[in-house]
Amino acid sequence: MTVKCPKCQRKLPLDCFAKNSPVCRWCKKRPELKKVTTAQTKAYRRRDKREAMERLGGAVCVWCGCDELDMLIVDHADNNGPEHRKAIGGAGPVKNRWILKVTDADIERWSLRTLCWNCKRMRIHHTDDEVQLAVQRQADRIRRQG
Repeated sequence: MTVKCPKCQRKLPLDCFAKNSPVCRWCKKRPELKKVTTAQTKAYRRRDKREAMERLGGAVCVWCGCDELDMLIVDHADNNGPEHRKAIGGAGPVKNRWILKVTDADIERWSLRTLCWNCKRMRIHHTDDEVQLAVQRQADRIRRQG
């Protein structure tokens, strides 16, 4: 019996494949194939993240206005993140794909919003009002300097 390897497209005997692996043994050892796959995966995840952030109201932190995509994350305003991750089966890329598939009512139900890492970190230790006040003071300082 022969099986087609999805990476090199060759039809090979079954013993050329590792147990429970769809890829042949030669493709598993070829690092250039892994690099292409890794680069493609990063590009897809970055695209999904940007589209998910746009769906939540824009790829910008709702508190400080940071628009650097690598600094932005999805935050649960009602602190129900663990329940949400359990319900959808993951976080990060899984959550971004979930945001792209669901209705606005589901997004509102989980009270999702976009925050940067700095604001998220401050939110862990302070109330939302304290964080917004600190962010406003920092923005005022930056305006005075510039």
